[in-house]
Parts: sequence; structure tokens; C-alpha cells
Amino acid sequence: MTDKQPQKIVSRLEKALISTTIKDERGREFWRRNFPENQIPTWNMFWSRFSVFLSEAGWKKEAELDPDDPNIESLVQYATDFQLNQLQAVSVKSQPIVRKELKRRYMSEFLAYYPDQVEIECLKAVFGLSCFSSSSSSL
Repeated sequence: MTDKQPQKIVSRLEKALISTTIKDERGREFWRRNFPENQIPTWNMFWSRFSVFLSEAGWKKEAELDPDDPNIESLVQYATDFQLNQLQAVSVKSQPIVRKELKRRYMSEFLAYYPDQVEIECLKAVFGLSCFSSSSSSL
């Protein structure tokens, strides 16, 4: 056995592990390209690379609502929770409009969760917390 033989075996095992655990072809390509040699990324490292991957794939952030739009009161009816949260964070004058919409939807003037955190927690659950080092659990 040559000195390179064990490394070849490890490399093949790593490729097989990615191929069998990640069912989506684009997901496998993302992992191979960003984390060669089976490195375990921190959450921040993973998230920054995954964000680039999403933007390259054409994923767009939800459009921000313009608090100065004259139709803002009717627009909030169709806004996502994320958009409502964003709107009330950037505009004091929009806060009563957002609270009214939240009360209509949820019988409460406040969101019970923060959409950004929910998205991050969902991603962590999908990818498995054990995939990330514990030193990076805070964002």
C-alpha cells in the first residue's frame, strides 16, 4: 500500500457519505464545493456560504414594504410575517398599522416569534445541529 492509498480511501468514503446523506444534487454540489475534505463548518461559516449559494441559485429576499406607500394599509393584508416585522422595525408611523394587521390575523398585536430566528432554527433542524460546532451556536 502506498502512502497515498489511505487518503484515496478516505476521499472515496467522504464522497460516498455526501452522496448517500444528501439526496438533492444541488445540495451535494454545494457541500462538495464549500466543504471539501469533510470539514465541519461553524454555523456562521455555513450560513455565509449557504447565503451565497441561495443568491447564485436565484433565491431572492422578500421585498420590503415601503412605509411611505399611500396604499400601505391595504398592502399589509398580503404581507408575510417577515415583511410585517420588518415594516414595524423601520417605521414608527407604520407600527399601529402592523399591530392592527397582527391583531386581525392572530388576535394579538405582537408576533409570538421572530421570523429570522425561526428560519435559522428551521435550517439548523434540517441540516442537523450535530453538523455544526458548538462554538458557533449564537449568531
